[in-house]
Amino acid sequence: MREYEVLTKKALEVTPKWVKNDIETIINGYDGVVGSSYIISKLHQLYSPGIRYSIALNMGNYEWHRVSQERLTFIDNNLDLLDLIIKKFQDVKREKIRQEKPY
Repeated sequence: MREYEVLTKKALEVTPKWVKNDIETIINGYDGVVGSSYIISKLHQLYSPGIRYSIALNMGNYEWHRVSQERLTFIDNNLDLLDLIIKKFQDVKREKIRQEKPY
């Protein structure tokens, strides 16, 4: 196994579960296969300041602010890793589609 493959495998193993769960949820929310950039933009929308963020701060919930900032930082700093995870989940989805609708 090449060094890149070993590093990729290790990186995928230690990726936080929230990343994998969020990506899988976004991918499974669509009938077809969507692009990596779309999924990453959806992750940004999920954790960027918005109405949920404002309500949490007004209610005194500063935990959401911390969590959202940490997750946005993780997303921004690991785009290559996210792309690998997205491709992995998309391959699984393509295979499921292929099995359900053989051409």
